[in-house]
Amino acid sequence: MSTTEPWQMEGVEVAKLLRNKKISAQEIAVSQIMRINAVNGKLNAIVERCDEEAIADARKIESLHSNSRYTGMTMTTKINADHSGFSNSNGVKRLSLIHI
Repeated sequence: MSTTEPWQMEGVEVAKLLRNKKISAQEIAVSQIMRINAVNGKLNAIVERCDEEAIADARKIESLHSNSRYTGMTMTTKINADHSGFSNSNGVKRLSLIHI
């Protein structure tokens, strides 16, 4: 692998390196986490982190030997997206008054 970190590369390039076993999913995750650590303090763009889960999932992915095009790729989503186990900023204030 070159000295360019995965977070600096285009996704298709990272995916190709991953498929060709030139980089591991765990290396990708760690690179992304290190970049987030370096810049997120100023940006405050990522409000809910799951670093440990990302690394654990990367380890699992490596053992799957998947041929899927994007297996092992990292991503972030906005807080208004629904993901099981995570809070989001969606909501209708009026519905908070309803008690079931």
